[in-house]
Amino acid sequence: MDEHVSGQIQPRITDQKKKFRRIVAARKRECGPQLFAGMSEKIIAQILSLDVFRNSETVFVYMDIPGEVKTRSLIEHCLKDGKKVAIPRIEGNSMRFYGIDSFRHVSVLTPQSIRTNSLAAGPDGIRTNSRSSEAYCPGSKKRSSMPSRLQIPEPDPAFCPCMDGEESALMIMPGVAYDTSLNRIGYGGGFYDRYLQIHRHHPTAAVAYHFQIFEAVPHEDTDIRPQLLITERGIWPAPAV
Repeated sequence: MDEHVSGQIQPRITDQKKKFRRIVAARKRECGPQLFAGMSEKIIAQILSLDVFRNSETVFVYMDIPGEVKTRSLIEHCLKDGKKVAIPRIEGNSMRFYGIDSFRHVSVLTPQSIRTNSLAAGPDGIRTNSRSSEAYCPGSKKRSSMPSRLQIPEPDPAFCPCMDGEESALMIMPGVAYDTSLNRIGYGGGFYDRYLQIHRHHPTAAVAYHFQIFEAVPHEDTDIRPQLLITERGIWPAPAV
């Protein structure tokens, strides 16, 4: 029987992706904060050197969680340089980007803040928010526990404008594993793939540490490759199709 018809291909690829996520997680555990900071600094310097970055008036960029390439200095550079910045927020099964002009309307849900019912700014200016442990999708009763589970800093849509229509913005993407053909394994939620299937005109650059790069990673037709891949050791352009 054709494996595509029998439904065996999808579980197999999903299991393969989980294997790569475990490998990368183990490699990250071997790194300390100073190593992450040093590699991130080199990656941000690579981004700043790109013509596509210099020529972009708007940058869509993720807020990092532990183990990811650190983006705070890039965001600060953009704001200081007069660029518009938008960061993602998970709403139900979708992701939307909201503009920020500082970190004052960015908050993160943490288990501690939920227990203590507190709302306070940390040393980095990002608030811990206990008003809800879940994010609501506007116009829907559906919720997502993604922010509280991964402790992702997110913008407050009450104060930050939605900027999804600005498809000329350079998008800086996170990910778990890549290969040199720029196939990408994310965290399994598919948020970037779904977003870029709708918003097709963004120039895209993925950032990762060099130990996240493999000879080949499993991928599916719905996986969207970034146009550039940037590590502390260099920049890979996407191969011509």
